[in-house]
Amino acid sequence: MKKLLIAIAALALLVFAAAAVADTGRGGDDDTSTRTTSDDARDDGGRHRGHGRGGHHNGRDDDDRREAGEDVRGPCDEAEHSREARCAGARRSTSRSATVRSAKASGTTAATGTVRVIERSYSISFSPRPRAGRTSLVVSNASDDDHDFWLAGGGKTTGTRKLGGGGTQRLTVTLKKGVRYRFFCAVGSHAQAGMSGSFVAR
Repeated sequence: MKKLLIAIAALALLVFAAAAVADTGRGGDDDTSTRTTSDDARDDGGRHRGHGRGGHHNGRDDDDRREAGEDVRGPCDEAEHSREARCAGARRSTSRSATVRSAKASGTTAATGTVRVIERSYSISFSPRPRAGRTSLVVSNASDDDHDFWLAGGGKTTGTRKLGGGGTQRLTVTLKKGVRYRFFCAVGSHAQAGMSGSFVAR
């Protein structure tokens, strides 16, 4: 009988020990699962943080591209650029219109270029014929005598200095359309000798 009781007690101890071992194994599995979940969370956090850093790098890349002179624009930048382009076009159009109105008001046209004025004893010739507008008169004395050249009309009179043989001087004048201009050499009696005349700017 005593041996039987000892055997039963030993069996009970074995069963208790086996149950304790089984509980310990389940606890280890739970810890492993918890650690795995925590590691996954850290990995996801790291990926999210990496994505955030990537966005910051993209911002720095845009700054680097701007410093390098590249065109980096967003929707707002494009709208601002388009508005500035329209304003610049309007300013150019206004400036051209003002120039045309000013020319019409003064009764002149665009510059007609250069006209050669040849003085001889005793005549004055033009090549080509002067036209209305801003004109450069290149006066040349093609004779051995001294001559000058004067132009009067439209309320103004302008002339050259006395030019010796081969002398040249440039005059810039604005001729008004429809106005008659008189030209002459004021040296001695050269005007009466033939060095005078008139023309109407057309």
